[in-house]
Amino acid sequence: MTVSIPEEDEIPLNDVDGDGVSKVLSLVHSNDDLLSVFSDEDALLSLAPNAIEVSSYGGSQRSDRHTGTIDISDQSIKSSELREQTSKIRFDGDVSSKHFAIKLDFDSIGLVGRQNQISTLISCFDRLCKDKASNSPNDDRNQKEMVFVSGESGCGKTRTVKTLESRMLETKTGLFVEGKFDLNTVDEPYSGIAKAIAAICEKILNGDKSHAKDIRDKISNALHDEEVQLLVHLVPALSDIISADAIGATVGVDIDDLESGIERLKRTFRLLLRTFCEHFAPMVLFLDDLQWADVSSIQMIDYLISDTENENSLMIIGSYRSDEVDENSLLHNKILALRDKSVTYNFHVTEVDIPLFDIDDIMTTIKSVFLSVKEDDSRALGGLCLKRTLGNPYFVLEFLKTLYHEGLVSYNTVTNMWTWNLTNIEDAAMSTANVVVLLQDRMKRLSKYAQMFLRCAAYLGSTFRNTTLELIWKSHNMPMTVADKPVLPLLMGMAVKDSFIEECGSDKYRWVHDKVQEAAFSLILDVKVSQFDIGRILFYYLEPSQLEQDLFAVVDLINNGNKEKSSEFAHANLQAAEKALGLSAFSAAAKYATHGIDQLNDNRWSQNRPMTLRLYTIGAEMERLLGNVTAAERYRCEVLSRTDLDIMESLPLKLATASNLSSVELKFDEAVAYCLDVLKELGCRVFISRKILKAQAVMSLFRTIRRVKKLPSDHFDHAKMMENERQLGIAKLITRAGVSAYLSGDIMISVICACKLVEGSLQHGLNEASASSLSGLATMTIIVLQDFKTATKFNEMALSLLKKHRQMHNGETLLNAYTHGHVWVKPVDSCLPAIWDGYRCSIRSGDSEFASWNLSLHQILLPFYFGKPLPQILARCPSVMRQFEDGAQSQQILIHKVIWQTMANLHDSSCREPWKLEGEIFHENDDIEKDNIHAGTVLLAQGELLLFHGDCRTAADMALENGDAYQKLVPANFANMFEAFHRALASYAMALRTRKKKYKKEAKRVRRMLTKWVLAIENPEFNYFKTVLDAEQFAVEKKHDKAEKHYDEAIKSATIRGHLHYTALFHERYSEYLLVELSNLGKSNEELRKAIDCYKAWGADGKVKALESKLALRDGQ
Repeated sequence: MTVSIPEEDEIPLNDVDGDGVSKVLSLVHSNDDLLSVFSDEDALLSLAPNAIEVSSYGGSQRSDRHTGTIDISDQSIKSSELREQTSKIRFDGDVSSKHFAIKLDFDSIGLVGRQNQISTLISCFDRLCKDKASNSPNDDRNQKEMVFVSGESGCGKTRTVKTLESRMLETKTGLFVEGKFDLNTVDEPYSGIAKAIAAICEKILNGDKSHAKDIRDKISNALHDEEVQLLVHLVPALSDIISADAIGATVGVDIDDLESGIERLKRTFRLLLRTFCEHFAPMVLFLDDLQWADVSSIQMIDYLISDTENENSLMIIGSYRSDEVDENSLLHNKILALRDKSVTYNFHVTEVDIPLFDIDDIMTTIKSVFLSVKEDDSRALGGLCLKRTLGNPYFVLEFLKTLYHEGLVSYNTVTNMWTWNLTNIEDAAMSTANVVVLLQDRMKRLSKYAQMFLRCAAYLGSTFRNTTLELIWKSHNMPMTVADKPVLPLLMGMAVKDSFIEECGSDKYRWVHDKVQEAAFSLILDVKVSQFDIGRILFYYLEPSQLEQDLFAVVDLINNGNKEKSSEFAHANLQAAEKALGLSAFSAAAKYATHGIDQLNDNRWSQNRPMTLRLYTIGAEMERLLGNVTAAERYRCEVLSRTDLDIMESLPLKLATASNLSSVELKFDEAVAYCLDVLKELGCRVFISRKILKAQAVMSLFRTIRRVKKLPSDHFDHAKMMENERQLGIAKLITRAGVSAYLSGDIMISVICACKLVEGSLQHGLNEASASSLSGLATMTIIVLQDFKTATKFNEMALSLLKKHRQMHNGETLLNAYTHGHVWVKPVDSCLPAIWDGYRCSIRSGDSEFASWNLSLHQILLPFYFGKPLPQILARCPSVMRQFEDGAQSQQILIHKVIWQTMANLHDSSCREPWKLEGEIFHENDDIEKDNIHAGTVLLAQGELLLFHGDCRTAADMALENGDAYQKLVPANFANMFEAFHRALASYAMALRTRKKKYKKEAKRVRRMLTKWVLAIENPEFNYFKTVLDAEQFAVEKKHDKAEKHYDEAIKSATIRGHLHYTALFHERYSEYLLVELSNLGKSNEELRKAIDCYKAWGADGKVKALESKLALRDGQ
């Protein structure tokens, strides 16, 4: 059918209030697709050259610019029907002078030249599905796929990736979701990831209700309320899945405890994705435009793909513009890091490059568009396209569209071929190699209203809501209706029809391509409209709940181009900084704090003191974390140099400084000194003088012990909580000073701090450190008084307090109570469940430091020290190391390497010098003594390797040289028992071999100390330590009957308890005694064979090999 349009001079388009527009609208009133009609420069609607196109299924018609007619075909012309369709096309006027009105379907062109890339993506996906279906117990079953797709903008990255979505939909396999990062919101934390999670939520809500309930229940069981709140504030769509009762205020983070915020968020994201992956396996998470991703998002991708506890199939695909990511960029370095850790963390990394078109690809595209064209014409036009577009696929299509819309290509009805004149095309003003300019040329032909519509939409980001756009439109006093027709739907329809935007949900639209958004973003308009204007409108007019959801985007708009100093906008930046801080997005928090500071006026301290202080405090701490020392010090000095601030106002910044010195820089002595100075400012003097420090510490300890012992058993059941901010600050500083003093070896300061913390809880009320202060008091009781019974009582009080107040330092309290108490006095198997609970509680609270200590104690240290099979422990070492690396726990990593290397040397029979603490895992060149715990661990490991590998002389000489150094480095730790026992045993071995007095003296001294411990703790686990050392002493004294009896008793005791290493060692020591002292070769060999069997059971293959060689030599003799 044909619709005639009056000639232009018949319609008064310049008459905004007249009937011109109405007449045009009346022509299209019967067909919604005709609503893409636009205004002229001075009217609301105008006729763009290709504006009116209609078809029964989506549009295949075009206005003839010469005759004013519109030809509407019944359907798009397909290649197989082209000849038949051309015979049915109608013309108005002189055919020879008119443009043939055939609608070309550019949108239906398939991907060209991407078969290899698609094949790679499908191979990765198939491998994922294969791993999912596998029932084998190997590691491959849990492998994940990390795919990076790179290429220039417009090369087809998104379309290539989405072929995988089509495949999944066809096969009804898994779930494909997309999240896109935005040029306008590069500082918005987790924006692309949040969009992907929102898409998952939409899938859940649109699916089976019972399925949704199951997911809701699993999320609720896995996450605490505050973790749910954290997610909901990031992804509001989750509130439709999770119970509304769980949604509360934004979760805050103290700037002196930022590390826990990172760990809590990481765990929360991981648990959420595990739940989703369990229900939608395999899951494909497509994150588009990573070149615009913020720092936190890049790191979160690492967290998600390296989650070894997620046993479900997960594929993360990230696309980025290769020409905007260089070797110095964060994304490039993250890709390298993921590639390096992929084997360790059990995932594949695949990189897919999407190249530009070559001449053959362009020719294929031309033939796909024009369907019927001569080969030579196709090659000639392809060469010109390649020259003009440089082979950019999106540019090629836009270039061809422009040729078509400008009438530079035509259909020859005689030859039934599309033809063109290259000279005319070359003469046309299209010589740019920038697709944005080409798109802008199309946009500039639209009315100023249409252009403003596009630009406003561009400012709102890659996706936007119609309601938000309507708010902005009204605020600029733009006309809402014309001829009783709403304007925005008309403009929205135009933008959709002209392939600028597309619908992506109820009331939501998105740009069809980033380049279209860029073009609209850069439009120059007569009407002044800026990002700042739009941001300000949204800030003032959005509903509070909506503003909270869109806070980052709104504040970003305000900050872009704003030159005003406004306390309101400074406060908006503070809100954004606080929200980013709560999400552990430190880079974003730093930028918002900086913007907020910039918007403060000169009277900021007098007019907006609290806000100014908070902005500078956040800014200082965030810049420090990011390594921007100069900016951090500038902000810090701005606060601390002010004489009008009292100590409580500057306390948060000072607490953060103390935390950094202790936890990050590991400068324990400096941390102690700094904390003591700040405590003086708070009116709290920890000690009187260094000269009488020891006396004061001991007196304080006795006084505090007496006071705690007198407390009624239900005292803490009725104790109030501490509310005074000053006292809470003092408690935090004393805690930090005490821990730092312990790690630096300044034990007397640590004693006084432990006492003051307990006294503070009794006097001012309970606080988060109250439970750990009681376990700290127990530790000091052991160190100073070696009173294990009293220490046990205090530890029990601490654990009881934890049960009533779970918000207290669970991981720290449990670790201290067991490593410095309960492992001494209780069977080790009874301690393991509580230590594991300490690990889980620490993980939940984001306390990565004490989670790591508890994990190491439960999985590695206790099993090793108590003789569990080495292969089992070694098998855990890689996963434990991954968790330490994941939490950036450098101290635990160093210690873990030492213990791991020790076990490897015992287990590896091919190790040439197993008595040396070095190998592939740890080398003495790596032994940088970061703290006393690390130095002590090295000392213990060296002695153990020497003893078990038979180099008792070196072990005994080292014992003489170092004496009780380990006790001074790691006081009160249960490992003191093992280290001292090894020293004593090595000294006795040399005393028997050499009869030298120095060895006998040292052996007897350490034996007396161990005997005192064993009798004091009354723990059956350690009784055989005394028994075997008694045997050694009797052997030295040549009391052979008693010696043999005690050897037998020690062996039986170790055997009953399943302590394989000591059973083996005691058999070996007994064998040497029988041979050297009694010359009983037969029984000695029998004991040596038993030792070999026990070492085999332990997994000490290197030791087995050495003893078998020794036995063979004896048999040969």
